[in-house]
Amino acid sequence: MAQRAEIIVIPADIVSVKGWQVFWAFSKKQLDMILHEIELLDKGENPQDFYVSTALWQQKKMAVVSLEKYFGFPQRVESQTDKCAVLKDVLEKDGGMELGRIMVQISGNVRVREVDFTSLATAVTMLPTRHEDVRGIYSLSDKRLLVMPDVAKIYANCLR
Repeated sequence: MAQRAEIIVIPADIVSVKGWQVFWAFSKKQLDMILHEIELLDKGENPQDFYVSTALWQQKKMAVVSLEKYFGFPQRVESQTDKCAVLKDVLEKDGGMELGRIMVQISGNVRVREVDFTSLATAVTMLPTRHEDVRGIYSLSDKRLLVMPDVAKIYANCLR
């Protein structure tokens, strides 16, 4: 049985890894909005290196995260991250469920792509760190790697 789905695909802002281009992948339900030229606020007390800043969106402070830093990839020197994607996911908290939102910095174009997950080979991980915080890693033809971050786990790590 084919498991086809439309997903959001965003190029990672890194140089290729062992000849592979890396792309972040999210379900369409996880993407709330793409924001351009958002004003970043003070990082505050959060010591995490992946926690870039905070931003105000719909009168709420949100964590702004670099997925490249979160997973330990070195970013390009000429990196230009003028956009943020607002992502959401449900997580368990205090015996109940909570909707968590984070912003992730993006520099490339956001695309919607239909993929058949039954025909994709699960790729050997090429993540430098935090392997446990992904929902899946898939290899596409022509040396492209889809990494599906676990937004709920990243959100929870921002709260620490």
